Amino acid sequence: MLIPSCFLRHSNTAVPTGETRQSFTEFSAGGLFRYKDDEMRTRVSMSNEERKRKETEARESSWGAWNRAAADVFVEYFMNLQKHEQFDGGSVKKAFQTHLKQLKKNYDRRPNAKDIKARRAGRVRRTFERRMNAIDVFQTQYPNDKDMKRIARASSYITMEASGEESCEEGVLTTKLPWRSRELEDFLHRCSDLHLSVKYNQNKSYKNGAFPARRFPSDKIDSREQAPAGLPLNFYNDAWLNNANHPNRRASMKPKPAINLALPEFVLRLGKRFEHVNTRADVPLPPDAV
Repeated sequence: MLIPSCFLRHSNTAVPTGETRQSFTEFSAGGLFRYKDDEMRTRVSMSNEERKRKETEARESSWGAWNRAAADVFVEYFMNLQKHEQFDGGSVKKAFQTHLKQLKKNYDRRPNAKDIKARRAGRVRRTFERRMNAIDVFQTQYPNDKDMKRIARASSYITMEASGEESCEEGVLTTKLPWRSRELEDFLHRCSDLHLSVKYNQNKSYKNGAFPARRFPSDKIDSREQAPAGLPLNFYNDAWLNNANHPNRRASMKPKPAINLALPEFVLRLGKRFEHVNTRADVPLPPDAV
């Protein structure tokens, strides 16, 4: 299928750890197509009046020569596919035109800086709520378990800033907060796994609702979130907290005594069943596999 790239926002997709990607890109200068459409004449060779008229036509035209050619290629491809003989070529072309126009409208409505900031805030909030919900569910199921009571106390220190977004704008790469400890990162990742476990029916099929975006680990540093003060000592990265270039950092953070973040064994086993689950098609491991 031919999709004009000018209609889409596009960028490189994330490469998960352990995978490689090879690609090549070909470009074609738009001026060549414009030269052909202008009957093998350059714009500079035209009079001012003719050049302005051509530029106005190009701006106002929603269906230029490139789009017409793309439609012809798509219609020919579509009509040659099996079981497509019953379709009318004219209708297929019209549908393709409508699709391209909608893509253009979507591109013109691309989010501004304010929209991007709001969407990111939404991702931060949803990630935080999912993790805290998982802790609440297990605390409710095991109200007398001393380890779950300890985890509930520890979670009271976790704010949205501490939870972090852990995903870039494309929603596929997990990011690292420079101030946050590996112990806290691991704990939050396990909470995400536990959230999936409580969203499955008898741990077999995902319940109705949006599935969390697929996440891949990366070393991408996200410095947008400022470190909250007053967290337990083991929530902070030790090297960051005691950085010699910032001798007053530890005092300004006012860390509280460390809190044990170790989850109960039965909760850990359940979370491990969902570590590999990234899409609805992924099946959790059976209980006896962990």
